[in-house]
Amino acid sequence: MSAPDLQIRQLVAHCRMPAGTNAGPRVVAALEEELAAPLERALATLDAEGYWLIRRLAVHAGVGAGWTTAQMASAVAAAIGEAVRKRARRGRDARDVLWFPDRTAFVAEFLLDLARGRAGGRWEYDEFAPVPEWHDAAIALAASEPAVLQAALLRLGPAGLEEVADQVCGDRLLEVVDAGGGVRVPVLSALRHLRARGRLTLTASTALLLAVEAVRGRPLTLAEVARPALDVAELVRLVAGAGASTEPVLAAVAAGRWADLVVAVGPTDGFLPLIEWPAADRMALAEALTRAHDVEPGPRLYTRFGGTFLLLPRLPDLWSWSKATEAWPDTDGVGADRLAKLAVLAATSGTARFAAVLEDPLLRLALAIPDHVNVRAWLDTLDPAPFAASGGLRLDDPVDPSLGTPVPHVLGVAATAVLRDLGRRLPGMAGASAAYLWRNVLDVDAWAGVEEAAAVVELGRAPLAILLAMTGLGRTDFVVDGAGERRWTLTSRS
Repeated sequence: MSAPDLQIRQLVAHCRMPAGTNAGPRVVAALEEELAAPLERALATLDAEGYWLIRRLAVHAGVGAGWTTAQMASAVAAAIGEAVRKRARRGRDARDVLWFPDRTAFVAEFLLDLARGRAGGRWEYDEFAPVPEWHDAAIALAASEPAVLQAALLRLGPAGLEEVADQVCGDRLLEVVDAGGGVRVPVLSALRHLRARGRLTLTASTALLLAVEAVRGRPLTLAEVARPALDVAELVRLVAGAGASTEPVLAAVAAGRWADLVVAVGPTDGFLPLIEWPAADRMALAEALTRAHDVEPGPRLYTRFGGTFLLLPRLPDLWSWSKATEAWPDTDGVGADRLAKLAVLAATSGTARFAAVLEDPLLRLALAIPDHVNVRAWLDTLDPAPFAASGGLRLDDPVDPSLGTPVPHVLGVAATAVLRDLGRRLPGMAGASAAYLWRNVLDVDAWAGVEEAAAVVELGRAPLAILLAMTGLGRTDFVVDGAGERRWTLTSRS
């Protein structure tokens, strides 16, 4: 059954009743027929933003043996609403409770785990298990939730998108959603963009990469650009196979000399869809594959604290930063949530490095915090209690003694939680101290190439870099909430 913003995959009821009564059938009827409406009302005031996955929820509700089914349903709904509220207040628990900013973020992580062979046996992905093969899950999503799947692919970023496209769905997804016809101009723009950045890969997912780039920032769907993207990808393959005869192939396409094209590439029907293209579009296509579109690189920045970029994409999984900091003031137009993230990341580095991390130009750029903003002075104005209550922290929770950070105690607690989350994600590191994680995983520098829409952070090599490689934490893509649309890609410096 389901209600808005809540889905229950399995509801198991155990009834205890006094001897001589037979209210069981009416309880079952209440749960099967009348629970949705009162549950919707019970959840209307639920204050738990984001997308929560709760593995199991135990609920106790007392009902009267003589009550109507509507009264029983209302009592059960109220108990479920209160149980969900309490569980959300306690926060994320990697074993039984997960939190994502929205379903799109959840689907994006599922696709990455699927590409990396880590989706099987995970309780949070049970909803995708009914498909015959795991890799058919993306195809099933294209039919059931096309908008969510498209948003998830866009959220992955270049490196993650290539990984998912190559390992999970490839161009088959476009063949499924293809509605015929299609919009060509955005695909040609995407072709030029990918070529200019050296990201036009000749794989079984070339068309999908083109299609996703074509809809990025435009009010289009994958279905609307599927056919032109498939046509262009096929021409790219023909051109690649032509070797030294590339120019005659493209000239024949531009002029519509199909007999010459057959002579140049041999017997093939791969060019047949292009016959229906207008001459202007064919010429633009040939030009996009002929010209070298150079892009002036953005600035290249350095940081001593590259390890903080391993922690930055994990922060949204811990709790809702906007809710946790809603009682704290903004400063100079910078949101309290981003200021708190910077302070917590600085706290993970310990006292000796705290001030330097607060002022690090690259980390401030990632969080959109201008150089003139005095975060240290802002920290001195805070009341830690609201953050503790909203973040699921207690003011008396312990701080890892190896941190010793000069921040309000609750932010030290938050920093400890961030590091413990990292430790749980690394094989054999669940009990590692903050100092050990810093020395062996986080104490690396980084260079970053920064452009308007994207940045690539090249991390130095840590002593336990093998653990980052095994888990994929050192190769990920993310956008910092509230800090613009720039996508950050983590990679390792060779």
